[in-house]
Amino acid sequence: MNVLLTGAFGIVGTGVLDELILRNHNIRIFDIKTAKNKQTAKKYKNIAEIIWGDLRNPEDVEKAVSGVDAVIHTGAMIPPAADRMPELAETINVGGTANIINAMKKQKPAPKLVYTSSIAIYGDRRKNPHIKTTDPLIPTSHDYYAKQKLQCEELIKESELNWVILRLTYIVSMNKLQLDPLMFEMPLDTCIEICHTRDVGLALANAVEHSGIWGKIMNLAGGENC
Repeated sequence: MNVLLTGAFGIVGTGVLDELILRNHNIRIFDIKTAKNKQTAKKYKNIAEIIWGDLRNPEDVEKAVSGVDAVIHTGAMIPPAADRMPELAETINVGGTANIINAMKKQKPAPKLVYTSSIAIYGDRRKNPHIKTTDPLIPTSHDYYAKQKLQCEELIKESELNWVILRLTYIVSMNKLQLDPLMFEMPLDTCIEICHTRDVGLALANAVEHSGIWGKIMNLAGGENC
């Protein structure tokens, strides 16, 4: 398949990218051109097509979406930066997702969309940590990122595209072992079922190839062992 992966050089995106490579898909990467991303891209320059661009720019997005069979949209501005600069984050997270949807709808046939949302949209779950997709969606008041993910989900559900929404737990990776400032915003008694980036990559690559998931919303975590 011809697969577009946004945010390919992030902690989630790299796990997805490596799994897509193992399956011999034709991969197109769409990400912002930064010094860090340029360095990471050297590993993939002969394996995948790389398009540098900005989710906020409709022309960049249309170029990236053109001719693909599926879009895996992991690109986003994440906390803590998203909560420090919520207005900028909204233009990237919500505006960028709207651009992805609009570009996909112009394609005939329209590609399928795999979207990574977040369990943060359920809000504070210290008293009842076992989360189901049917639970109320009540992001905490200061969690702008979660509120934006919820907006994106609504845009996707209204789009008439073939889509699946995967709400991700906290993702870990051997490539990100430094202390994350976000951990200091979490109450000490918060229960977190983590998930490794390679497992996320496996799940999202499976989603692209699966025929029975479209139109569904799923929580994605690591299972009892995590």
